[in-house]
Amino acid sequence: MPNCSKAMIGKLSKSESLRTVIEYVLKNDHSRLIACEGILVGDYHNEEWLEQMISDFEDQTLLHDPVAKAAGHISLSFHPNDAPQMTDFRMVKIAREYMQCMGIDNTQYVIVRHTNTAHPHLHIVYNRICNDGKLIPAGTDKNALTVRIFVADLICGEK
Repeated sequence: MPNCSKAMIGKLSKSESLRTVIEYVLKNDHSRLIACEGILVGDYHNEEWLEQMISDFEDQTLLHDPVAKAAGHISLSFHPNDAPQMTDFRMVKIAREYMQCMGIDNTQYVIVRHTNTAHPHLHIVYNRICNDGKLIPAGTDKNALTVRIFVADLICGEK
């Protein structure tokens, strides 16, 4: 890809409330749901559907002993120069590769693109309780530097 910056910032956090983080990423005019897994798909601007999605996430937490922070939240931000290459399809591919490298799989998630800044960015909200009731460990973010390098190559189509 010409003029590719390979610049990406990944920010990982954990939240006590799935509701809070889901509402933060979806309940605004500059959000667009671009991928999801393990939840009912619908109109995320519809309050009833949003409540159903939150309920789906919360129901899965019952598969495990109570966890203080059941929601994982990752924000991936790209350089403004990369905006022309950052289609929804490409951003979903990068997000899924990032999750796989971080050991985040077999769980519910949403990938939401925000369009309120000059730099393309997305949010991944995932349930730290897997579909089989296992917990995604809090130390998952220890691989972040290695994953950033890998994903930087993905941005430029080198992987």
